[in-house]
Amino acid sequence: MKDHLKATTTRNERSRVNRYRLMSADRKFAQVITSLDPAARLIETRKLSGGISAEMTAIRYGDSQSESTIVVRRHSEKSFAENPEIAEFEFKVLQFMQQAGLPVPHPHHLDMTGQIFKRPYAVLSLLDGDAIYAPEDKNLFAQKLAEMLLVIHGVEGDADLLPDQKKRLDKDLAKIKEKWDESIDEETIRSKLKEIWPTVKPNESKVLHGDFWPGNVIWRDGEISGVLDWEECELGDPLLEIAITRFDLLCICGQECMESFTRTYLTQSQIDASNLPVYDLFAALRPAGRLGEWARGWRELGREDICEQDLLECHKEFRDQALKSVSYT
Repeated sequence: MKDHLKATTTRNERSRVNRYRLMSADRKFAQVITSLDPAARLIETRKLSGGISAEMTAIRYGDSQSESTIVVRRHSEKSFAENPEIAEFEFKVLQFMQQAGLPVPHPHHLDMTGQIFKRPYAVLSLLDGDAIYAPEDKNLFAQKLAEMLLVIHGVEGDADLLPDQKKRLDKDLAKIKEKWDESIDEETIRSKLKEIWPTVKPNESKVLHGDFWPGNVIWRDGEISGVLDWEECELGDPLLEIAITRFDLLCICGQECMESFTRTYLTQSQIDASNLPVYDLFAALRPAGRLGEWARGWRELGREDICEQDLLECHKEFRDQALKSVSYT
């Protein structure tokens, strides 16, 4: 009986703590609304699914005459530790991309004061549509993703705003770690890249989204209505962007979908694709130490059929093909 009472008390305490946290968070979001419009009131908040590097919360608010919804985007503590300027950078990128005519969230407000949340946050518009994680027509899905990438890569870049991809990749290859991720054969991938990277001649630099996967693409009525999460935007060879998307499509839609995406992009862009296997290897490094986290993320997004073992098998297929291809170049 005592154990039962103790367990019940513990559950009640946890419930009170969770309610307090919710109320506390809502008070902060109410402060956000007041800072934007003193006459408005908070009606409802809901957490949006998706990214790992930032938390997005939709806030419905209004007054006696109308209601609206905005999104508060708050980067994670880890993201800020890696780049303290990440919020300001992404906000400026969104302003730039909107001016270029891309379908991105409207950047309403950036708060750097730390008065409401301890880290900077951005207030963005809520795009109409939904991400698709299990497309019915995989080939059409892949083709439209490729066409959107072509539009993004057609934007004229700003070297003063966007970082250089090659400098980032050079720095990454020079990285020294105590332990490599053996599950994805990270040491072999890095060794091969160090061997061939100095001789690689990149394509002309283009504006790159930096993390173009299905979770960052919004659809409405069968068409792409928006592209989210621009914190990794840079200037560089489009082949890396293609490689990043290729791996995700292989994992969630299969080989045919991946090849349809690749074929559509390369046919319409006519860029030199001879170094695609090299950039596939760079893309294969991205999940190092994080495949378990990625698998949990897919389950949260409704793809319970994707487990860590599936991702490991996809990764092996992807990297083995890339390693084989670069050996013949």
